[in-house]
Amino acid sequence: MDKLSYIVADVQVLATIILYFRDAPIIYATQHVNTNSLKQCITKFGDTAKQAAIKEMRQLHDRECFVPIDLQTISATEVNHVMESLILLTENKDGLIKGRHCSNGNPKHYDRVNNDNFNN
Repeated sequence: MDKLSYIVADVQVLATIILYFRDAPIIYATQHVNTNSLKQCITKFGDTAKQAAIKEMRQLHDRECFVPIDLQTISATEVNHVMESLILLTENKDGLIKGRHCSNGNPKHYDRVNNDNFNN
């Protein structure tokens, strides 16, 4: 193993850092985020929640993330493979309502058509 060599100035800086962290108070902090469904937020925040959800969906639409499909034009198997879409809303510290979109891609429901692989 190689030995490290330091000049006096480096040793003083390292000693200062070690003493700072040794004497620094330990701060335990947690952050809790309450995420609510769209229905809960509309009940709680009213039109502000609706506007946040519309803004989130407009961003996805403008980026062409989704292509609308008429359910009448696809087979029953394809309908069973459609993923659910969730919009979750949170209130930021400054009071702004922020929307988050996610897809509920739980693959369990895919096998309902073919009961051979269905897990409860």
